[in-house]
Amino acid sequence: MKGLNVATLDLRESVVSLLEKYSDEDRRVECRKALAISRILGLPPIVVGRVATDSGYRISQCELGQFGKKRIGAFDQKTYELLRTFADKNGKVTCRDAYLVARKVGLFKIRSTVKNSDLDVVDCQLGCFTEKKKARLKLMLDFSVKSKNSGKLLGGRDIELLRIIKDSKSLCEVVSKIGVSFELLLEKIRTLETSLGIKCLKSDYGCTQKAQLTDDALVFLKKFEKLQEEVEKFAFKKFKELFYGDRIYKKGSF
Repeated sequence: MKGLNVATLDLRESVVSLLEKYSDEDRRVECRKALAISRILGLPPIVVGRVATDSGYRISQCELGQFGKKRIGAFDQKTYELLRTFADKNGKVTCRDAYLVARKVGLFKIRSTVKNSDLDVVDCQLGCFTEKKKARLKLMLDFSVKSKNSGKLLGGRDIELLRIIKDSKSLCEVVSKIGVSFELLLEKIRTLETSLGIKCLKSDYGCTQKAQLTDDALVFLKKFEKLQEEVEKFAFKKFKELFYGDRIYKKGSF
């Protein structure tokens, strides 16, 4: 491997061994595990990234949200201000600097704030992406189902309301996340119940209370998320086949 010294080359087998240990059946290694390998062996992350590429492994699930499907939350002003101190005039923050900020606020807030602001992450420590100079194609699906009860089309965001309620500490938090009034939130819930033909909440709740979804709502949410996952997986596979043919998948192409 170009640019690596003899001592590093002697550790190649150790890197490959750990890559094999931490990879899935498709030879993908999560970003956090690849970084862990670099710490375990005392190697720069870029070395692990190069060995992975040369050995046919692919880095997945970027902890900073640049690729993969890591959970994304809301914009955080404090995190934004911390990242801004490291950003250049174009709002570019290096992966290494983003990790430095993450020591104070956590990776979840980093990727959530980056995704919801004018900031961008560059120079991946594992070498997965550098400057993003070219526009990238990204498949976006508008997934919806039609209610036989009301004839209303329910999009992913409509169903997403159930997950937000399930994961939130109170309905006031739900109101803050989706940006509506408490009265409008209740109206959205009633509309969803009519369309689905099920009761979504176990009881009537005040804004400050933690709302519990009914068993029917939980079952529906689980099935919908599974269906959405399978449809997106199939669509993404076909997208690559149709638009890129037999070309080798390149990091950062999507």
